[in-house]
Amino acid sequence: MLDYLDGAGVQDLVGMKKNSVLEKAATYDLSLARQNFDETGQTCAVFGHQFYSAQSWTTKCRVIHKAEVVSLPGREPRDNA
Repeated sequence: MLDYLDGAGVQDLVGMKKNSVLEKAATYDLSLARQNFDETGQTCAVFGHQFYSAQSWTTKCRVIHKAEVVSLPGREPRDNA
């Protein structure tokens, strides 16, 4: 699908499934979100990006991620990356 969109000259934004490579790339931003949460006690999100290519892709694509620590009343904070 991405090859077709690129070939047609379409600039696209698509959602991607998590994987270990992308999660590792978001580790630093998750640590920033955790630090901010520890200082404020409030939910914090940090956005970042990297260039990524699965083995079957012909080119690298820019992938945007969100790393966040979510705080809900009565629950332990949750890390999401």
